[in-house]
Amino acid sequence: MKPEAGGGGSNFPTLEEVRAEIDRVDQQIIELLGKRAELVRSLGKFKKGGPVRDPERERRVLEKVKGLALDRGLSPDFVEKVYRGFFSYFVELQQANGEQR
Repeated sequence: MKPEAGGGGSNFPTLEEVRAEIDRVDQQIIELLGKRAELVRSLGKFKKGGPVRDPERERRVLEKVKGLALDRGLSPDFVEKVYRGFFSYFVELQQANGEQR
């Protein structure tokens, strides 16, 4: 899908169509973040009171997603910032989940 404005029988989507597609992608992103949160909550069963953070795992994940970012034409630095935010949030979530057990 090309982002040019169009309509009137052209092959290009309209502004509204592009925005609607962005809205669908945003919904998918939130659904996937929710699924990731569920998985993170389940990690406590395996860690049994051990450390929540795993710097080596985080390093490997960052390396992987930065490579995926390059493959998709995204800035690896941007993706790293996003994932560092994910790590912080999901560590807090896991810690809060551990305190409730």
